[in-house]
Amino acid sequence: MNLEFKPNYEKESTINYLDLLIIRHNHLLEADIRGKSRTTTSIIHFISKHPNKHKLGAYRFLIHKNTKSPITSTTRNEHHNTHSQLTTSPEK
Repeated sequence: MNLEFKPNYEKESTINYLDLLIIRHNHLLEADIRGKSRTTTSIIHFISKHPNKHKLGAYRFLIHKNTKSPITSTTRNEHHNTHSQLTTSPEK
């Protein structure tokens, strides 16, 4: 397998790179994580037959992603609201 990296050019003070959106404000850089939508809209339901370590690992991942990642406060609040809905909604 060969990997090919193509240059990303800045448009309107932003650059998209993998799952990151890098934003330039004058001389400061800010990063925002933009993952695939399925990673933020589904989670293993606790009554599923998956091992507990998998279910708890999914929650830990969401918490870690929202507290340790270099994301904007707006995105942090959006993630928090989405995760709150996921953890309090009944299974569909």
